[in-house]
Parts: sequence; C-alpha cells; structure tokens
Amino acid sequence: MNLILNHEAQEANRALSRRRYHQHDERGYALLALMVAMAILVILLSAAAPVLKHEAQRERELEAIRRGEQVAQAIRSYTTLTKGRLPTSMDELLEGAQTGRTRKTQVLRRSSMRDPLSPDGEWRTIKQNDRAMQSFCNDVRRYAETLRLDPSTTLPLVLQQEQTRACSVPINLGVAEPLEPEPLLSDAPSSGPFVGVASQSQNTSIINYYGIDKHSRWIFTPLFR
Repeated sequence: MNLILNHEAQEANRALSRRRYHQHDERGYALLALMVAMAILVILLSAAAPVLKHEAQRERELEAIRRGEQVAQAIRSYTTLTKGRLPTSMDELLEGAQTGRTRKTQVLRRSSMRDPLSPDGEWRTIKQNDRAMQSFCNDVRRYAETLRLDPSTTLPLVLQQEQTRACSVPINLGVAEPLEPEPLLSDAPSSGPFVGVASQSQNTSIINYYGIDKHSRWIFTPLFR
C-alpha cells in the first residue's frame, strides 16, 4: 500500500513539475513575442516620423497663409474705413478702425496676429517703399508670367500708389530673383505705417506661395489680391 501511495505521490510531483515547466516556457514565449512586437512598433514609428514631421510643417504653413491673408484683408478694410490711413502697428489693426467718435469697427481676429512659423509668433511688418515688396512684386509677375501688373482700381489710393511704386522696377522673367537681403530678414517687428506682413522664419517651405519656396519671402498684402 505504501509503495502504491509513494508511486502516486511521485507521479503527482512529476506532473506538477511538468506543468510548472510548461507555464514558465509559455511565459518566456509571451515575453519574446512582446519584445518582437515592440521592436516592430519602433521601426514603424521611425519610418513614419519624417512623414508626420512633413505633414505638421505643411499644416503650419497652411495656417500661416490663412492668417496672413486675413491680415492682408484687414489692412485693406482698415485703410478703406479710415479714408486712406494705413495701420501703424498690429495692435492698432486689432483695435479696429475708428468709424465714429467712440465706435470702432473690428477688422482683424486676435488669432491672426500670431505667425505660426516665426519662433516668437510675431509678424514682420512690411513698410512703404520696402525693398522686400519690390522682390515680392517681381515674384508675383514671374508666377503670373507677365511683365505688367495693372494697379487695382478698387484699392484705396494709398495702396494703389504703393503697388505702382513696388512694381515700377522692370524684371527679366527668365532670371530668378536673388535671395532677400539679410538685413530685411533680421528687422524686428516695429511700429509705423505698413502695407503687409511677412514671416520671420527663414526656412525653406513645403508649399509654394506664388511660386515662392521660402517663408520670409511670402508677403501678405492687399496690393496683389
């Protein structure tokens, strides 16, 4: 009887040991499978990172264009409402145009005051007679493949005059415009009458705006809209 009991106890111990071995083996396989899955996930994320970065920059550029064109429209509205007076600062543009003794008409949303491409979020204001505007006019003419841009008769007179001034320099359509001079890129936003805004970012763009592939050369102005 004792021999039978001892034999059964030994068999039970062997079965328990086998179960424990298989359980340990299964845990090892599960851990290995988890490590393989994590490695595959890391590889997929690494491959997707450049695409995600590209799309993120593209979205920022689209938002910069949307906001910049809103600023351009605000400059036009402000100049029209004030009978030809240009805004002198982004804050003044945000406050709106004086259309009565105490009443102001809003022409710009607060969100459009921020440039999503510039490190500090500030637009670079483009003043009258700014050489950057002449460069932009030449870029627009190349994009439109025309040597002449007729002044818009719907613009306030001061903007018509600025458009004529900016586009008075003849160009050769077959010659590329030189890079914008560095001093024009480093100017900090400042007060004074302005006819447009541009980004302070000097990075190459993904989107071509009027055929231009550099953020700092994109000028948002009512002169060419």
